[in-house]
Amino acid sequence: MVSMWDGLLGKLKNPLIRLLIRIHAGPEKLRTLQNHIVPMFTLKMPHMLDGTEDAITRNAQAMILFHADKKSDRYRNDIYIALTYALLKAHSLGIGATAIDLIPPAIERTPCLKKLFQIPEENEVVASMILGYAKHKYKRAIQRKLERVTWI
Repeated sequence: MVSMWDGLLGKLKNPLIRLLIRIHAGPEKLRTLQNHIVPMFTLKMPHMLDGTEDAITRNAQAMILFHADKKSDRYRNDIYIALTYALLKAHSLGIGATAIDLIPPAIERTPCLKKLFQIPEENEVVASMILGYAKHKYKRAIQRKLERVTWI
């Protein structure tokens, strides 16, 4: 996963590659890459390459991959519904869980990862969730006034 993201960082420096990503993946994904992924990975990539940091799975104890046959009807919508229920279930059991959008593209673009995770060739990995027990437990939430809520 790290080598795939490292390679993409290098490619994003090329204006032609950025244009192709914008056309193929859309402007929203390109903005996400430029505004979130590139700044984070630029700082963390050296540590990820030498194995001292895991900015992708955050050293989670477990991971769930959500995948489906590419020929299924509206499978992406169904997967995001399943992911939502899985997150709610994990939290109800006291397990920390979060959706990680960095994992599916790496698996989809790396055949050895698809084989490692036993993803059938006809399936697409759409979403992933990491799970584990939180390092810190929060006893109370911060009480804040909701600034942008209009109550009707």
